[in-house]
Amino acid sequence: MPLSSRKNSPLALIKRTLKPNLVQIINVTGTLFRVKEAKKVFYVSLDDDAEFPIEAGLGVQMQEPDFFKSVSVINKNAEDLDIEIWVGNNNVIDNRLNTRFDRNNPVFTKDAPTVIAGGAPTVMAPNDVLIIPERSLGVHRKQIVITNVSGGSRLAILAGQGGPEVASIAATLQFTIFTSSEVVIKCIGGASNTVDVLETWYT
Repeated sequence: MPLSSRKNSPLALIKRTLKPNLVQIINVTGTLFRVKEAKKVFYVSLDDDAEFPIEAGLGVQMQEPDFFKSVSVINKNAEDLDIEIWVGNNNVIDNRLNTRFDRNNPVFTKDAPTVIAGGAPTVMAPNDVLIIPERSLGVHRKQIVITNVSGGSRLAILAGQGGPEVASIAATLQFTIFTSSEVVIKCIGGASNTVDVLETWYT
């Protein structure tokens, strides 16, 4: 759709209480969807596209001239779920230090260390997908540290299997995400890449 036909929706913080298994449709036009607060994973669909799981700290930023005209959200948990989401145009910068256990997914990048901790690195061919499974049954993962070891292709973090890209890890950079949910990594580009994954848990 041409950019000139887009209605201008200012960036807005929307709060909702999601009942279990009921779809709520938010009619808003924009390029940004980002979850500010949510205690658990829920699902989202943009313009009736396929739904994908999402949680606090994750979002979708479309590149103009692409944009969405509606957001559908659904809570597949057994209890009510309160969410706060940013939707509209422009972006959200959040540099708050998040140390609460029940808050999800503050992320950052930094230069990769000289010595890489964790298990044996994994070699990923172009377009390979590496899935780090959800931790459940009382096991709470503290963090996942993902290092793009080689200088070939970049790595992408996806919002679930087949979902959109929500973060990018360039060569020799490191990405840290605080979550017990599934994490999906994809090798982007024409060259193979090496990724190192370190997981830590609360005891």
